[in-house]
Amino acid sequence: MAIAMNGKFGEMICLDSDPEMLKEAKRETKRMNLKQKITLINYRAEDLIKRRNELGIFKVATICRAFHWMNQKKVLTALDSLIRQDGGIAIVGDENIWTGKEEWMWIKRS
Repeated sequence: MAIAMNGKFGEMICLDSDPEMLKEAKRETKRMNLKQKITLINYRAEDLIKRRNELGIFKVATICRAFHWMNQKKVLTALDSLIRQDGGIAIVGDENIWTGKEEWMWIKRS
C-alpha cells in the first residue's frame, strides 16, 4: 500500500505483525526510492491504541487484505480515536465493497 500511495502523503507509518513482511517492505520501499518518510513497525493493528501517545493522530488509515484476519471491531474502535475528524479509513481488498455483506462494511461513525 505504501508503494501505491507514494507521494500522496508526507509521512507514512506502516505496521505488520509479521517481521518477514516488514523485511520485504523495507527492501521494496528502498528499491522504489519512495518520496515520503516511511516508518515500519512490527505490531498488531489490535494493539495500535497502546501506541497512541507515541504515534499521534492520523489523517488516513488504510488496511489491505489482512482485515479479515483482524479483530475487526477492536481495530475499527481503536482507529475511531486515532483518526482526525476530517480523516478516514480505507479498507482495500479484492472484493467490491458496495456488494459486501459483512457487518463491518456498514458500520457508521457515531
